Amino acid sequence: MKMKQSDQQQEKFDIKKIKVGRTIEGTILEAFTVMFLIGTWVIALTRHQFVGGMQNDWLKVAIIISIAAIALLVVAYFPRYMKNAHQLTNIRQVLISVRSLRVLAVEFALMILCNAIAGGTMLGQPFWTSTAVAVIIITCLIFYLFIYRAKKNGE
Repeated sequence: MKMKQSDQQQEKFDIKKIKVGRTIEGTILEAFTVMFLIGTWVIALTRHQFVGGMQNDWLKVAIIISIAAIALLVVAYFPRYMKNAHQLTNIRQVLISVRSLRVLAVEFALMILCNAIAGGTMLGQPFWTSTAVAVIIITCLIFYLFIYRAKKNGE
């Protein structure tokens, strides 16, 4: 029995063998994330130490979001650990997934930078919290659609 071309590609594709290298796009997104995180912590620690304007609760949230942003950048280099709503079946889906993790890391870092600039008060306000969550959800949905289309086109 002959196999279709897509079945042969399916058998050849092994997510555990995929290695993600450095790209200009990836480096730029990582640099923005790091710059935003450094800016956040310079502002937050300066205000907390000298002005006394940062709340300790906000600093805990900022630590968690910073760790999440860094974790997203690290996981982007190891696609076998990515958990998507559906299984990645071709290299194009992996590339889009890697890009989505890096974009989300930038969004997380930018979100806490804006909050640090506002003195740690933005995330406590319903409008800003809803806006930040909406942007992240919309980003996830857009990348989900791209990954789904790549699956359709890849088969």
